[in-house]
Amino acid sequence: MEDVMQRVPALRGRGRAGFMKLLAASAAMTAIAPVEALAQAATDAPAPQSQLAPAADPQDSSVGLGDIVITARRREENLQRVPVSVTSLSTDDIQARSATNMLELTNFIPNVVAAGGGTGPSFGNYAIRGVGTVRSAIEDESPVALYIDGIYQGFADGALLQVVEPKRIEVLRGPQGTLFGKNALGGAIQYITQEPKEKFGGQLRMTYGSYNRIAVTGVVDIPVTDNLRTRFTGAVLTRDGTVRSLYNNKDVNNLNTRFLSADVVGKPVDSFSIRITGDYTTYDTRGDGNVILSVDPNDSNVKRYKAIGIDLTKYLTGDPYTNYASRDVFRRQKVGGVAVTMDWSVASWLDIKSISSWRKNALSNSIDRDGTPYAYYEQYESRHHRQYSEELQLIGNLPNLKWIVGAYLFDIKPSNSRIRVEGTDVPGTLPRNEEVRIHGTSKALFGEGTYNFSDVFSLTVGGRYTSEYKRTFASTDNGRPTQPLVVGQNKGNFTNFSPRVVLQAQWTPTLMTYASWSKGFRSGGFNDRYDVTLPNNGFSPYDAETMTNYEFGFRSDLLDRKLRLNATYFHALYNNLQLTASFPGTTTTFTQNVGAAKMDGVEVEGAAVITPAFRINFAGGYLNARYTDIGTAQGITLKSELARSPKWSYSLGAQYDVRFAGGEKLSLRADYGYKSHQQEASTDAATILQPAYGLLNARMTFTSANERISLAVYSTNLTDKAYLVVGNNQRGLGQGVYGDPREVGVTLTTRF
Repeated sequence: MEDVMQRVPALRGRGRAGFMKLLAASAAMTAIAPVEALAQAATDAPAPQSQLAPAADPQDSSVGLGDIVITARRREENLQRVPVSVTSLSTDDIQARSATNMLELTNFIPNVVAAGGGTGPSFGNYAIRGVGTVRSAIEDESPVALYIDGIYQGFADGALLQVVEPKRIEVLRGPQGTLFGKNALGGAIQYITQEPKEKFGGQLRMTYGSYNRIAVTGVVDIPVTDNLRTRFTGAVLTRDGTVRSLYNNKDVNNLNTRFLSADVVGKPVDSFSIRITGDYTTYDTRGDGNVILSVDPNDSNVKRYKAIGIDLTKYLTGDPYTNYASRDVFRRQKVGGVAVTMDWSVASWLDIKSISSWRKNALSNSIDRDGTPYAYYEQYESRHHRQYSEELQLIGNLPNLKWIVGAYLFDIKPSNSRIRVEGTDVPGTLPRNEEVRIHGTSKALFGEGTYNFSDVFSLTVGGRYTSEYKRTFASTDNGRPTQPLVVGQNKGNFTNFSPRVVLQAQWTPTLMTYASWSKGFRSGGFNDRYDVTLPNNGFSPYDAETMTNYEFGFRSDLLDRKLRLNATYFHALYNNLQLTASFPGTTTTFTQNVGAAKMDGVEVEGAAVITPAFRINFAGGYLNARYTDIGTAQGITLKSELARSPKWSYSLGAQYDVRFAGGEKLSLRADYGYKSHQQEASTDAATILQPAYGLLNARMTFTSANERISLAVYSTNLTDKAYLVVGNNQRGLGQGVYGDPREVGVTLTTRF
């Protein structure tokens, strides 16, 4: 207990009693058999709704699991009838799990890993079924596409989204492209916001918790006329740092985010609607809390420091939340954009939809990766991104045929000016100044149609043609500021056609099976890291990667809809993988191609109504990812493990609802998510092993009879498990950033 109190500044001293009460209340929840209700009672015409049903009369035996409506195929459908492996979570589901960002949320989703840190608290990388990236370079395009309201987000800076009152979040596994603007080889994550409502109303949510966490979010719907509705959302999210420097007693890995959004929907005539959204987010933090995990005494860089009297092993703390960093690290970021979505109903069977978007990102940061008082491994960066996208869709709905065809244009211009301060304590070593500028465009035609042969059988056929162009320019002084710059540049085109075929059988209203075959594609690119031993000074190309995916699944509601059981088996052939490696003895990373890999696995998800007041949800994933051909790749063997590919992952949630005579409700809930061991980097020499771990969250919520006021007491990472969110070995140091320790807090929500 004392060590927890020391790591929770806001709860020391006079806050101890409050802390003990919160912890006791949170711990008590784990002793009660809780759970999740996946939806409100089903309706004849399903509409988007919360997956958490209100508490039922304990004597009512007719209560079952309701429909979950998703838009994984660009139209509203019951999840149980969609032939895609998808997890959908509503805003109530997310709140019930006490998740504040995507990193925390993916702990409970099978075969999905989110990684943050390394370059700042807002940076995010995702891996689905073992397909992802471990780099933070601006030229890296993630094989997992992130969409906000159908708009592709082309940069990882800011991709670790803070969850601020979404309508729902959908995670789609496997290649996506025949229905989406941007091709995605590994899968897609859709962050879907709530449109303005027809009636005036709103919500204010306030949280106070460990590490002086203060979160205030507000939403208000203001209808102007019957044909014009608006919605405004704002959030202020702050928290003290979880990592403390033993050198200067300063804390890092804090949270300081401001968010604003405006949403306007107009419908001047019944056949036409327009939605205009704008958002703006700022991050102003003291950076990550990188800590040293190990020191290799045989590394040449470590020996150079030893030769000048600096023993780096002195700075191994053995504590995931302390280091000896002396630099004032920071991360300041501004990201925002505007989107316009127009929808025309041309005929009863045809809609035309246009999605236009412009986004911009600017950040500056100072990174101390070594966690020591020395300039052993540090970096200063100024990154900028600008992107524009346009998507046009034709959506048809005939008696036995539903189809969509579309065209897509995406243009992005990222740049990065950085100063690499590495080993400058050694006489004669100077910082390296580097600059990278990239221009990329993507053009695509895509389409998919589903034909119903009968009430049981249907066939879906789709395809996507993609043409992408990339140009890279980079320069460096290589630590010799008086010498001419070393300059490299490269450019090229990448094209691909990716088909998809699905055979589906709706055997009964509550049982569906399907088999699918699809291909995915991620274009190649160009390395921008200087090395005179390589052609073109290291500004070398790497090729596109492809995937062929076979999938079989069933979706079922059983026992009079008291039990939901969904399962998917997949077999993927992954060719020409883009793999991150490092030049020996340096921190210079580059992308190389690996011959091939295979992935086999299973996802199982479901829910059960034990009693009308007691429900559970469960999910499990198995993943067997392995290399089958390494080709000319450096740093791995056929026995190497793919990064961020835990073999086992599962979660279990339970919620018990108690109704009082006056109509008030008390909900007791617990969630546990487990992932087996995984490698944090893609090559053997650079990787850090994250052992298996599980995270337990608990929550107790009291809701008033009119549902306008609720008060929750929660705890995240209740067992205070230390786990890495990013880590690697470079320059003889094993270093990493750990996930948040145990937190407890209270949340008050008012609705009007």
